[in-house]
Amino acid sequence: MLTPAAIDATARECLEMYRTRARYRPLAAPVRAAPLDDAYRIQDALHRLMAEAGRGEIAGWKIALTSKTMQQMTGVDQPAAGAIFSTVVHPSPARVDLAAYHHLGVEFEVAVRLGDDLPSSSGPWTRASVADRVAACLPACPPSSWWRTAAPTTRRSTPSPSWPRTPGTAGWCSGRR
Repeated sequence: MLTPAAIDATARECLEMYRTRARYRPLAAPVRAAPLDDAYRIQDALHRLMAEAGRGEIAGWKIALTSKTMQQMTGVDQPAAGAIFSTVVHPSPARVDLAAYHHLGVEFEVAVRLGDDLPSSSGPWTRASVADRVAACLPACPPSSWWRTAAPTTRRSTPSPSWPRTPGTAGWCSGRR
């Protein structure tokens, strides 16, 4: 288990890589060998630093590596989650500054807007138990700028907190609840 000082230092290192657009480099070996819980503690610290640096409040979450195929490809055994900050959520239609991103690509995703919170004390949540709390499903076409922060235990990467999100018209849903 990493010390609070090591977690803070690693989060600051990740923020500096992000801020300067430095090419990703693996974190120190002791950090990579730490348990997964420490990876999320580092990510929480990074989220706080990014919010303080002007990224805004956390507006939602990106869940990545949800398929076994993608998990095997990246050497992880479970999905990963990362924050989406309010400064990068843009209602459609939107214009974004392309120069603000690197390794640019476009992904097609579904954004889910919840009508109610999902308190952790009520979990674990299932598709059936969450269905009544879904307010809308929206098409989301984020230009993606892959900046990755390796989590300590594996080659796990957390989704970029810099991804802009451009949700489409509210109310669209696949009809599957």
